Amino acid sequence: MSVADVSAGTQGTIRWARPLVALGAVLAPVLIHLVAVQLFDVELTVPESPGSDVWAELELGPVIGASIIAVLLGWALLAVLERVVPARALTIWTVVAVVVMVLSLPWNPDFTAGERVVIGAMHLAIGAILIIGMHRTAAGDPSTG
Repeated sequence: MSVADVSAGTQGTIRWARPLVALGAVLAPVLIHLVAVQLFDVELTVPESPGSDVWAELELGPVIGASIIAVLLGWALLAVLERVVPARALTIWTVVAVVVMVLSLPWNPDFTAGERVVIGAMHLAIGAILIIGMHRTAAGDPSTG
């Protein structure tokens, strides 16, 4: 097997695997929301905007929308980094992804324990799937070929 064959195989793996990682990262918080709200009757409320004293119910639509946006932004950043700084792309991206994931956790002291657990689980699920999945699909990762 030539180097070109290995390279082509890796690129093919990235092409089909990254969309699957993205789909999983979007579906995970949706599933967590559905289970918490529908099966366990957890009432999820969030501030209407950052710093707002007005709280609104967290419905499924915004969960889906925010998940899609987060996944696409993360994927786009990794794609840009892979072109601009290929040798350090995954390291830089991982640091950024972990920082964003930690900062996105429900730190507001007005969250109830149930809200904190469910929203935290949604954020950790999307972050973990995206970070682990993108690592597995990164060019040069021996597990992708």
